[in-house]
Amino acid sequence: MKKIILCFAVFSILLGCSVRKGTTGSNDDNIFYTQKGGGVRIEIDSNPTTGYAWVLTNESDLKNVNLIENGFVPYENKKGYVGSGGKQYFAFKVKDDAYGMDVVKFGYSRVWENLPPIEEKTFEIIVR
Repeated sequence: MKKIILCFAVFSILLGCSVRKGTTGSNDDNIFYTQKGGGVRIEIDSNPTTGYAWVLTNESDLKNVNLIENGFVPYENKKGYVGSGGKQYFAFKVKDDAYGMDVVKFGYSRVWENLPPIEEKTFEIIVR
């Protein structure tokens, strides 16, 4: 019984911490390697039915990339459940004259509340 509880706990933690990324370069953990003129797409687990959404918190600090698209893709839901989560994504275009590193920061919050985010995530985009 203890093994079942432990397996369930580990699975729950891993499911809640999932971050999927894609890029024209390669990536390790929360670090992306890309090239000038390329693109980076960051996907983060989200559930907008709770009122929470990921917000790019440092867009004005970014020197190498521009945010070109932000959206949400719900998880496949064959049973018609309402209120299930999905992936919120942010697509960035790397500038043609880019070089070096940008640190991209996100906060998970309700935009109408004047409170700090309940969760934060940071990614590095390194242009070679």
